[in-house]
Amino acid sequence: MLIEFGYVGTIIFMLVIWYVYRRGRYLRKSDDATIRTYGRMLEGMTFLYVAWLFYQNTWQGDQMNYIYWPLAGIFVRLSFTVQEQSELAQARERANLLKANAQSLQSRSRVLKPAVS
Repeated sequence: MLIEFGYVGTIIFMLVIWYVYRRGRYLRKSDDATIRTYGRMLEGMTFLYVAWLFYQNTWQGDQMNYIYWPLAGIFVRLSFTVQEQSELAQARERANLLKANAQSLQSRSRVLKPAVS
């Protein structure tokens, strides 16, 4: 692989692979069992892909590339969707908490406000 890509290309390629692996680790932290399974599958696929790189020519090994990259793209997109949904749920929770606090402060200010005659 070093001969095919050179030093800089190999480093960039390994960083992309590490990024895909990290997104699989993010999926593994999900509360949903199915999504956790997808995360484990993405991690396993990435591990096997890296092991395969040492035995095959990267440019001529289409059989593994045709399987790995489309599935990796689907699972990475799924990880971003899961992350968006969890961040949205946290934002809604914070907004509801702030709204409840504002309403309680408003009701307290009505009680404490002296009557003007």
